[in-house]
Amino acid sequence: MFASISAAFLRYVPRRASRVHVLFLLAVAASTSAHAAPVAPDTTHGAAGAAKKKAVPARSTAKPASGPAQKNEYIHVNASRATPDGVTLNAPGGGRMSVETEARSQTTLTRDYIAKQSPTANLNTLIAMVPGVVLGAKDPMGIESDHMNMRGLDGSEVGYVFEGIPAANPTTYVTHTQMLVDSENIGSIRVIQGSSSIDSPVYWAAGGEINARMIDPSHQMHGYVSTSGGTYGSNKEFARFETGDIGNTGLRGMASFSYTRSNNWFGGGGVYRYHVDSKLTKDWSIGNTSLIFGYTRENQASYPTVTMASWNAWQKTGKSPGYNKDYYFGNTNWYKLHLEDENEIHVMLPSDLRLSDSLRLQVRPYYIHRTGPTIGSSMVPVSGGYMGSEQYGNLGLPYAQKGSATAIAYNNWQEDTAGLSSEISWTTKHNTLSFGDWYQYTDYGVLNDYGVVNNAGDAVGGYNPVRLPSGRVLATEDMSYIQQVNTLYIADTFRAFNNRLVINAAFKASMVGRSVTNDIPGTQYSNNKNYFEPLPQVSLTYFITPHNQVYINGTTSYRMPASANAYIDSYKLTSPNPTTTIGNLKPEYDISEEVGYRHTGLFNFSLALFNMNLTNHQVSSSEYLPGDNYLTSVPLNVGGETIRGVQVEFGMKPWHHFSPYLSGQFLHATTDNNFNAGTDYLPTAGKTAIAAPKFSGSIGLQYDNGHYFGNANILYVDRQYSALMDNAAMPSYITANLTLGYRFHSFSRFRSPQIQVNIMNVGDNHYLSAVSGYGGTAKAMKGMNGNAVSASTPSYFAGAPFAVVASVSTGF
Repeated sequence: MFASISAAFLRYVPRRASRVHVLFLLAVAASTSAHAAPVAPDTTHGAAGAAKKKAVPARSTAKPASGPAQKNEYIHVNASRATPDGVTLNAPGGGRMSVETEARSQTTLTRDYIAKQSPTANLNTLIAMVPGVVLGAKDPMGIESDHMNMRGLDGSEVGYVFEGIPAANPTTYVTHTQMLVDSENIGSIRVIQGSSSIDSPVYWAAGGEINARMIDPSHQMHGYVSTSGGTYGSNKEFARFETGDIGNTGLRGMASFSYTRSNNWFGGGGVYRYHVDSKLTKDWSIGNTSLIFGYTRENQASYPTVTMASWNAWQKTGKSPGYNKDYYFGNTNWYKLHLEDENEIHVMLPSDLRLSDSLRLQVRPYYIHRTGPTIGSSMVPVSGGYMGSEQYGNLGLPYAQKGSATAIAYNNWQEDTAGLSSEISWTTKHNTLSFGDWYQYTDYGVLNDYGVVNNAGDAVGGYNPVRLPSGRVLATEDMSYIQQVNTLYIADTFRAFNNRLVINAAFKASMVGRSVTNDIPGTQYSNNKNYFEPLPQVSLTYFITPHNQVYINGTTSYRMPASANAYIDSYKLTSPNPTTTIGNLKPEYDISEEVGYRHTGLFNFSLALFNMNLTNHQVSSSEYLPGDNYLTSVPLNVGGETIRGVQVEFGMKPWHHFSPYLSGQFLHATTDNNFNAGTDYLPTAGKTAIAAPKFSGSIGLQYDNGHYFGNANILYVDRQYSALMDNAAMPSYITANLTLGYRFHSFSRFRSPQIQVNIMNVGDNHYLSAVSGYGGTAKAMKGMNGNAVSASTPSYFAGAPFAVVASVSTGF
């Protein structure tokens, strides 16, 4: 290729110039290009990326020099291509390790990796190989919600940001990543371990940040379609159309629709999902503005958690503890009584404007609407039961036997969130000074009520809640939750020595106000809390050479108490006494330090050592609400925790079409305080923290020659404790995934049609993937003051089994 370019160039060289000299310059230019600092691949998708990178034959307009002295001329030849699904064929580590320059640990995944994973994958599934990330996959397809932790901290302590807006539920901090965006429309995913950006709109990110962005609409009109099918009756249909530039308006847009379904791999039920993504971009002379809209409707049958005893029995007998496929009276384990039926709409209008050469303005207004319900099951007493602390009379319930009726437990919830984040920055020769503000308002309401089912297990009269003799709806929770967040920050970045030294200092002040009411008899009706947290950050990075960087940082972060249930008393229908009371409402605070080194070039390598100290560490344990058989997040304050470790990452540019990648993390996480178990203290100080594997790592190898492609990934996760006393643990496990595919030549209107096969858990390893519920001790014991402490039974998620998804796709 280089020889043909050289020959073509020589035809344009003036006769008076020395062709030998020009050939020498071309060789120097080629050598310089081969050793130049790599540039992060363009994540713009499809024809847009191709249009940006399309080679245009250069015509020399320079006149021959008139004198003997001539200036050196350097010629840089850049060639690239992008497939309709956004693959560029030149990303380090096969798209798993882009070039990074920030003074912190972070990893960015691009289309070269994302496009080769299962089209049903969600954000958590895609980042499973990133150092520090441990994915607890319940569903092999990635359609349903899963569990993730990073550096030993739960996923609810990680700030998910999508297109600059907070993506997690603002009350529980749980992010249903499968609700956000189709994997075909993800342009990049950036994982920041251990801290969050100063400008990120989050207030729970003690454990880091995951920042995802969509592809940009193309400048050329085209489309993309894909259809997939696989095991467990799974299938997905996806179609996207891009308008290209609309005349001279500066507008370009894209819109996509997908339908996905699958059966549960154990137990009854399944999942179906409808999803819409759209993005309209207006290009101005000073920047751009985008209108982003997304809609998701998802209905899924839940997977139950398992205990170690039920798991071992399953492996021995082959009979799974899944929810039953048939109904009979009193069967609260029927799968149709364990559903999540959710809707989400998000609208955002981000603008990035350069007001002058030195002044930049970013504004991001947004609105998010989410609704339930989450459905569980319960046995409702016909008479003599309780609503809060008050006993009720005869309800006259149909289909009752022996004084009780089988009922659907509705967790009806609705959440509306609106916010605005903005930043203005001023850049001079050596400094960039930034001011920012983020305001968010959330209105969240929950009503836990009940509906009787008939002999077939169907709700009597549809949604027809049980009412007391007074006519009031029978409920165990009737909560209204209002939250306001206001965050101000200032940051300054100083550059010196031709940008080789970069120093950043920032300060954020975060203010959160919460007002909670619960209209259940006998409860504390109102609970108001206001919080203020100062959050300084500082970092320094030095580029030893253009390819070698060292950095150090010190950051702070905090996490408000998770779950609105922490602010109210919880009741069940069979007792006038609360089962849980208002907990410790102190926010978690985190101070972290990192020292790191990076090398970029033919291969990218990073090494980071980190230390984290947390106070009022909040562990989110999943438990079934008393009397209502569905999972809810229950916060536990376990005091202080110290997390120390080292992480490494290696990714190589394609070499003979092969791109290797590996990552690993060693973690030493300990509990610093003794745990208050209620009746006594447990001696947990110095114990290894729960759900914090000592070692985790991955190895990946990708091959892509433009036609044949594939990758192989292996993941290992060490043992994880599931009780604060370290007397119960989840075993280590290893899984492997494989991708095989082929791209055809374009023909007619079809651009690079391809077939792709994704195989998950190649060896069909049977394993537990994550700790769900935990407590102080898994064995009854005496506390430090001699009082009896009862045991709690840890629960786990069963790991996703072997599965295959085959896909056919094409651009047009």
